[in-house]
Amino acid sequence: MDWYYYILTGFVLAGLIFISAVYAFHWALKNGQLKDLEKGASSIFDDDEPLGEQTDYSLSKSNYNLHTTTANESSKFIQ
Repeated sequence: MDWYYYILTGFVLAGLIFISAVYAFHWALKNGQLKDLEKGASSIFDDDEPLGEQTDYSLSKSNYNLHTTTANESSKFIQ
């Protein structure tokens, strides 16, 4: 195959990707996905859960505090 077939194939693939991206953006606009961006970010929180405060821990909260050290505590180990 000559080199221009590769270039033509690249342009066709790039065009298909571009058309797919434009269609996805059009779909998002048509269905109201971009109207209120803050609503989607806060919809994962319950009414009891405050915004911006960590409430989920992989360990219990007391064990979580044992594994965190401050800069002063870690300097004790270095000396």
